[in-house]
Amino acid sequence: MKARSFSLFCMILVSSFSLVFADTPLDPELENIKKEFATLSSTGVKAVPTSVLQLTPAETATIKAKKLKVAWLFGEESAWSKGIQAGSEKAIADLNMNLVFTADAQFDPAKQKTDIENALAVKPDIMLSLVVDPVSEAQAYREAIEAGVKLAFIDELPEGFKHPNDYVGVCSSDLVNLGKDAAEMLADAIGGKGKIGFMYYDTKYHNTNMREAAFKYIIQTRYPKIQIVAEQGITDAESSGVAAAAMITQHPDIVGLFSPWDGPAEAVVAACRAAKRPDIKVVTFDFGAANALDMVKGGNIAGIVVDDPYAMGYSLVIMGAYGILGKPCPAFLMVPAAKADAKNVVSVWKKVMGADPAPEIINASKK
Repeated sequence: MKARSFSLFCMILVSSFSLVFADTPLDPELENIKKEFATLSSTGVKAVPTSVLQLTPAETATIKAKKLKVAWLFGEESAWSKGIQAGSEKAIADLNMNLVFTADAQFDPAKQKTDIENALAVKPDIMLSLVVDPVSEAQAYREAIEAGVKLAFIDELPEGFKHPNDYVGVCSSDLVNLGKDAAEMLADAIGGKGKIGFMYYDTKYHNTNMREAAFKYIIQTRYPKIQIVAEQGITDAESSGVAAAAMITQHPDIVGLFSPWDGPAEAVVAACRAAKRPDIKVVTFDFGAANALDMVKGGNIAGIVVDDPYAMGYSLVIMGAYGILGKPCPAFLMVPAAKADAKNVVSVWKKVMGADPAPEIINASKK
């Protein structure tokens, strides 16, 4: 959206946009974090690192000989998803598997249910997926179980699924440390004090809820001079931009903003630019070219906290192999968190994405 039209859109809605502190999807996660600062699955299982996954030479040979078929159901197209895809394709090649089906759900549960049906038509042995809606899609994934397909998931689990009968495992991020790192980066960027706005994904979605709750917990418990003066649930980039514009208007002394992931953060940056507020520091999760470039150029983005999608994708394929072998796999695994700033973004991007960032990011980082 162009800056002028974005500004006009926000002016129309800001007057009716209420920034209230009410019950949120984060609240249950916040209670868990208060009890134990540890990454848990949506079913309360404590995460273990993906480094525990190991195939013996004999197991590797067995898997290679089977020439297994793999289906990949992505939640949406993004730089993060491409990192996962790169890691999984490397593991698929290493294990002599065949990637026979891929689909991008465009974060639409109805489309993903159709994608599952289409994937099953090619009779995969393993199905890898990021579940868009754990509730409405559960039955569609059960049809995959009935067809004998081994399921391995990213982040979320279809509602009611039990380990190990229904699925091999879930691979996610070190969610609480993602939140902690984001809080630390924003606190550092604003000098440890000031008023900030907090945006969260306004849906019950475990992995975003937990990392957002961890961010809020760290700010409230470790930074007494930082005050969250506005918080708002968002559902997409557009609502995030409107929320940011409202926060800036209602709290002109705000110095920092937290956005729950890369796409909404782009809209938050646009809102800052429309308000002529280059001083506001923004921190978010997950790599995207636009925000990384803004950060390198000294714009509003002060930090990006990332997981390791390449390792996540590679591990997911290994988990699928565990399922084929009947080898016990932990129910919930995690990859570590990492902080990316203007100085190290190129090296961090290459490590966790399995590829170089866009040339303009590399070139800007040299200036």
